[in-house]
Amino acid sequence: MNCWNLPGPLTYLASVKKTLRDGINIISATPIHGLSGLGETLRCQLADDGWSVSGPVPDGLGNPLDLLYQALDVPDAGSNQRSIAALLSSLEAGALVIIDPVFRDRWGEWKMFLAEYEAASRGVPRSERPLLLVVTCGVPLDELGNDGVALKILPWQNVIGEFDMMLFVMAHLQTTSRLPRNVRLRAKIIARFAMWDFDLAMQLATCNEELLFEPIKALQWAAETLQADLEITATWDTGGSMLFDDIQQMHSYLLLADSSSQEKLRLRLWEAQASDMFPLLEKKRHELAKMILPFVRFPIQLGEQSFNEIDELEIGQLAFLAHSLSPKSSIRKSAETLRRLRNKLAHMVPLSHSELHDFLSL
Repeated sequence: MNCWNLPGPLTYLASVKKTLRDGINIISATPIHGLSGLGETLRCQLADDGWSVSGPVPDGLGNPLDLLYQALDVPDAGSNQRSIAALLSSLEAGALVIIDPVFRDRWGEWKMFLAEYEAASRGVPRSERPLLLVVTCGVPLDELGNDGVALKILPWQNVIGEFDMMLFVMAHLQTTSRLPRNVRLRAKIIARFAMWDFDLAMQLATCNEELLFEPIKALQWAAETLQADLEITATWDTGGSMLFDDIQQMHSYLLLADSSSQEKLRLRLWEAQASDMFPLLEKKRHELAKMILPFVRFPIQLGEQSFNEIDELEIGQLAFLAHSLSPKSSIRKSAETLRRLRNKLAHMVPLSHSELHDFLSL
């Protein structure tokens, strides 16, 4: 699946298109790590929507005004006659110019240029404004500046969520010759490890399933295979920290590099397992209760507690009844397996790969 077709990115692209339709210039701010191809994707989609698009124009060494004059082949009487007002009047009404990428070392010049361009744009009717869409890469959020009447900042922040990444991973897994039985859980685990990093997600989707249950080894393997840059820092602009489903999260590579934080990787494995397996455990609890029912007399007395319905019992209580009343070893074994696995997950301890298969074989 193309990542741009996921719900989160589609919503972001829709916000870009709406802002442009409103006649507002855009700074589309992106981190260094975890995203690529935004400018080209916007060019293709906006051209398909009927926009007159120029670019993406790569940033260069000159000042932004000269760069645009040269890249767009704007006629002029020499550099001493160039101005933002003249540039605006030379561009086609409603035209769009994409500049991608602009890095942090060049942002100071572009920031001043865009402030002047935004001010000049106010004097042009919205429907006739030639618009700029500047894609920044690695510019910190607090250095981007503020929105203006004719300028809006759209950071790539809180765009990707677990649902997006799960869809992406499941689509990738479906291209394999054999779809894993527990594909949903596998996709959840990868989504919790990769979060907003599609390259990491694709790599983890190719690894041996058993390796996913050992987070440190799995991420070390992925980083080495991808030759990943582990020098990212805990900042949005490097791609090391981002809102993910409205919660500020750290990239797994940062947790991997800090031995004191590696336990958080195991917690991410547990989160994926718990969200997927607790509903399944509840289903198995109902099945176990039905298996034990023929051997039970009501009311069921457990210590000082009395029960008139077997479905009121928790897994631990059912396991006790199975060992006390059931003559079938298969029921006792199933009950004990459920009790043991449920207790591990309840205490925030992730299951091993072999324990998962014990559960799936019930």
